[in-house]
Amino acid sequence: KLHQFYSHHLCTPSRGSLLTGKLPIQIGLQHDEVIQPMSPWGLNLEYKLLPETLQELGYETHIVGKWHLGHYMFDFFPTKRGFDSFFGFVTDQEHYYNHTYSFKIMEKRWSDLVSSDPDDFTVVQGREGELSTIIYRDKVRDLIEAHDVDSPFFLYYATQNVHGPLDEIRDMTLFTDAQSKAIQAIQNPERKVFAKLLGALDHAVSDLVKTLKVNGMWDSSVLLLSSDNGGCQYGGGYNNPLRGGKHFLFEGGIRVPAFISSPMLPTSVMGTTYTGLFHISDVYPTIMGMLQQNLPEDIDGISQWDALLRKTSVYPRTELMHNIDYWAIPTTSTTLQMMTHPRAAYREGDMKLILHHWALGWYAPPINTPSSEGEKLSGRSSISRPDNEGIEDCADPPKDHAALDFLFNISADPHETRNLVNLTEYADTVQRMRARVMEEAKRMVIASWIAEDESSVDTWMMTGFVVPWMVMPGGSQL
Repeated sequence: KLHQFYSHHLCTPSRGSLLTGKLPIQIGLQHDEVIQPMSPWGLNLEYKLLPETLQELGYETHIVGKWHLGHYMFDFFPTKRGFDSFFGFVTDQEHYYNHTYSFKIMEKRWSDLVSSDPDDFTVVQGREGELSTIIYRDKVRDLIEAHDVDSPFFLYYATQNVHGPLDEIRDMTLFTDAQSKAIQAIQNPERKVFAKLLGALDHAVSDLVKTLKVNGMWDSSVLLLSSDNGGCQYGGGYNNPLRGGKHFLFEGGIRVPAFISSPMLPTSVMGTTYTGLFHISDVYPTIMGMLQQNLPEDIDGISQWDALLRKTSVYPRTELMHNIDYWAIPTTSTTLQMMTHPRAAYREGDMKLILHHWALGWYAPPINTPSSEGEKLSGRSSISRPDNEGIEDCADPPKDHAALDFLFNISADPHETRNLVNLTEYADTVQRMRARVMEEAKRMVIASWIAEDESSVDTWMMTGFVVPWMVMPGGSQL
């Protein structure tokens, strides 16, 4: 178990950081906006991704599930960036059964399920009514069963669960008896649907391990599982007792469940808890450490492999720049404008400094009421309704809350209840950590965000699917 595993506060920067080994501030993904269906931008093509490195080492590489790092050109597809195959969806969210985007765009619902290889892509039709968790489970089975066990294999299994919208699982046979009993005991309807989606995820992971075992691959496999951001209280996700949630830099938005499992781990570390700081950008270099390969010089991540194996008693990561976001989008503009003060968070040892941030609270689901905290805050339920609309997002800050600075001792106060920023005895700490943020800000790249391009719909009209609509000069032809 990785006790202090940190992703980012949103899915796009987490996925970019995972695959590049870099912090979002170094790859243009630091702004609080994810890639939308009509977004004409993505993870810059200059960055070499983990699967490209693994291909050079002889690995077969595949991605199943959510991409969300750019799709406006085919050049940004995963199969143009190191993956041999891709089967899944390219946007941030969609429905689990009909595979349409969660919100209407230009008064129409667009499908998002595609398959691609390095040369081309195709839209996947005729799967309406099938649960995406099962579709992806079966695709993973096919990939493993077709693989030559004597050659190396890398799978990026980016499951849809448990992102909103909360479509209720119809097939209770996916759950064990114990899971079914626990689900039925949940009285809050939103949490019950969320629990079913989580149970389906558990089924998918269990089936992955079982398939690897049946095909003689488990004994030489390493499985790492993590979330890409904290839960969204409007979508059934609660991080209590951690503070805050998705979109925000308190622990509830960035500290996520994670573990590593492998028969190759020494028995002395199996079933133990690793308490060192572990960032999602560390996954890439940790894999390189496991393979005894040299690390790329330009990454921010750190190999944790020796520390995980207890070959060293010193945890390699002592600091973590969670994020620095200097940009805002004025309501009257479609371009980013730089703010005077960044919204940022930085961890140094036990101490965490948060700058220019709204004072979010703690979200806990009610147990015996039909309305969740998310419903009360948003004025609507996030459970999918007959009109098939999506859920409210978690991006809006609390009304009438000013942006403040915070300092917490995370080891002593993991729930961030005591703000130390104005205490005299911590003045030097605040000054030093603030200076470190400003130092890192000098080397960050400009945010990649670009306003949505409504001309995308002209291309989508041909198939009814979200597909690339631009061609790079001299690049891939669609």
